[in-house]
Amino acid sequence: MAFASTPGGSRMLLGPMVASLNGAQSTNANVDALEKALCFFGQVQTSDNAAHTINTSGASSIQFRTGSSTIVDGTTQARVGIGNVDLAAGPPARPPMVGNIMTALASKTFLTSAGWPNSTWATIVPDTGSMLITPGDMVAVFVQMLVRGGTDTLALTGLSAGGSPFGPQGTTYTAPSTFAAMTLIPNIIISFADGALGYIDYGDVFSSIQNRAVTNVSTPREYGQLFVMPFPMRIKGIYGSITAAGDFTLSLYTDPLTATPLVQRSIAVDGNTITSAVNRWGFKSVPPLDVPANTPIVAAMKSTTASSVSVTTKTYANSAHGISDPTGLTGYAVSRGASGAFVDAQPTGLEQLYMGLVVEGFDTGAGGGGGGGGSYHDRLGL
Repeated sequence: MAFASTPGGSRMLLGPMVASLNGAQSTNANVDALEKALCFFGQVQTSDNAAHTINTSGASSIQFRTGSSTIVDGTTQARVGIGNVDLAAGPPARPPMVGNIMTALASKTFLTSAGWPNSTWATIVPDTGSMLITPGDMVAVFVQMLVRGGTDTLALTGLSAGGSPFGPQGTTYTAPSTFAAMTLIPNIIISFADGALGYIDYGDVFSSIQNRAVTNVSTPREYGQLFVMPFPMRIKGIYGSITAAGDFTLSLYTDPLTATPLVQRSIAVDGNTITSAVNRWGFKSVPPLDVPANTPIVAAMKSTTASSVSVTTKTYANSAHGISDPTGLTGYAVSRGASGAFVDAQPTGLEQLYMGLVVEGFDTGAGGGGGGGGSYHDRLGL
């Protein structure tokens, strides 16, 4: 296994997307007026990189996280739809419209008093239409309030971000003609009729977001993210969405699931160097570590004082939703006490840390073995 590094400084992140310098934070957006809508746009990727159809049959559904909604009037009617993006209108992006109503290729219209899941992961099964989606297709997913009863409000939850100028992105529509960019990025799963899954690329899928806090005497003592990548890589740093009021350490472990994980790299962060004790993305470099393909490795965080340090985590409604993140179905959040093996932070692999790796090395194909085996190469230079 021989590596070639990037010509300049590495900025390649393997792990959660850094949507803004603020740490990973969830927020709500509301549908709270007659014919108002929240729309999400982006390119769809599928679980097997093949084309699939969503319709009214089989496992078809549009899935997303709802926030705390107000549903007290039995007359409120909503429509959840998926369809094309209108390339003849905008910006900002929008689906095709007929008057004030958004059009969809597959959708469901229903009374919210009977069918709106409140503050949970929602699974909406279309009752009309069909849409064939090929990986890379640009789609629109929307929730529109067709009838508003009283002061009813429908809330959707997603990751708070600055928004992308060309995808993925969100748009609010207020009838009759006001479209505005939204700071919520897509938090959507598409289940196709045959059971395959799709997601909007560069979005962020989660059912809930929380913080995992540790001190130097807590149980667990250490939290980490497991990576098992199908390619060799050179790791040069660790990053994460962390809130710290004191000293902590970031480490890279090999053999993390055994009784004796091995610390390959470690860097101490002095609490006096922290700008503020609020949730922020942070980045730290370590001496390069070359890792063979399919090797379990954990990026971990622990406090070294009695001061609390926390890392942001998210949970999926279904572990299959892990396809939307770079670690796929093989990576998940882990934790341990003062020593011993790292174990799944949740028994079913539903949790992911907002923590990742900075990588820079690529296998040149030289040196034999194709990069699939061998030992760790503790290189301090190129």
